[in-house]
Amino acid sequence: MPANANVVVPQVFSALEFNSTPFYVLVETLVKPTILIPHIGNFLPDARKMYSQTYPIPYQTDVFETIAYHTKNLPNMQTYFGVEVVLRFAKFDQEVAKKVLKPPLNHDGYNESALLEVEDALPTHLTIEINGRSPKMPHILPSSKPTLDGRRNPRPISVTSLLKLARNFKNTVKISWMHDYSSYVYHIMGIYLMQKRSVSELCNSLSQTSVLSLEECKKAVTDKLASKKPVQKCDESPELQICELQADDDLILPTTISVQLVCPLSKSRISLPVRASTCSHIQCFDATSYLLLNSNKPTWLCPVCDGPAPYSLLLVDQVIMDALKQESTSNTDTIIFNQNGEWTPGEPNITDVDTDEETLDIATSQSRKRPVSPPLDSSSKRGLFSLHNLYSSVSRDDINR
Repeated sequence: MPANANVVVPQVFSALEFNSTPFYVLVETLVKPTILIPHIGNFLPDARKMYSQTYPIPYQTDVFETIAYHTKNLPNMQTYFGVEVVLRFAKFDQEVAKKVLKPPLNHDGYNESALLEVEDALPTHLTIEINGRSPKMPHILPSSKPTLDGRRNPRPISVTSLLKLARNFKNTVKISWMHDYSSYVYHIMGIYLMQKRSVSELCNSLSQTSVLSLEECKKAVTDKLASKKPVQKCDESPELQICELQADDDLILPTTISVQLVCPLSKSRISLPVRASTCSHIQCFDATSYLLLNSNKPTWLCPVCDGPAPYSLLLVDQVIMDALKQESTSNTDTIIFNQNGEWTPGEPNITDVDTDEETLDIATSQSRKRPVSPPLDSSSKRGLFSLHNLYSSVSRDDINR
């Protein structure tokens, strides 16, 4: 807020709620959204500086009993918390302030009717200490601008493993962040008890409650083909290509749609085909790979059309799901839909054993004559996209629990 504004900003905002995330279900609010304001004797106006504040985490017997009840000891000497204490942060800028501080105000200094849902946004250079120990933080986002350094992936932060579940112990959280008074942008923090949902649970929920029927899937294909524009058959290729149309061209209406059975994210065969209800394409992607990616870096963008694809809009395509289970598609990576919404297997994958053996013999003899190629440099490696690092950073228990 501007320094000359005659507005008293309350510290706690019950009118603010964080947007829902599919990976957590809210159980109880421990600390309501609280604005992060540096101590009055330690700030520098019109300057960027690191500040710190310490907050108590209130002890509640039923909360700690709930955490203990949903805690499991895993064989790999790790502990799984089915219910977690989670910290969430969001921006409190002028736009949010105008809505929350708009009259009429209650005795706490904010407008109760202005219930706002805010998105996760972590302060710059954020560090957290729970009882003097640091939790696992989201990854720092790469940036070439000095003013944007220190930003992290905006997602909830679990601190359960660092809490002491004892009646006579006072748990505290120390928050340090970079604040710029000239930007008039503050942040709020809330502490919540939330039930964790694994990727496997989310996929099971999709397959049970968010499935397109066979009729709906076929209708989507027929509608897609009906909306296709005429194309010209080019002499250079036997396939249909979109060319510049002229008055005397022979126009051909597309009669088929080719759909890949390989996920555009993981580059492996799809196990649960999904797409957003707002997507106009038939192509699907794998739900497990998509959810794993968004659990680490939540963007919720369709990997096919780059449109918004939040979890609440994901739908399972029953026709493609059935096609993946058929023996006729076990040796192909595509299926072809016709005008009636029916599908046929695409071209089979080439697995000629004799040809492979001859090629291997030739390649072996030639490799003895050629020098060894130099290894890929760092710039080449960065161009290779793979979910290997993502899968290696997420344990199998996180997927299946």
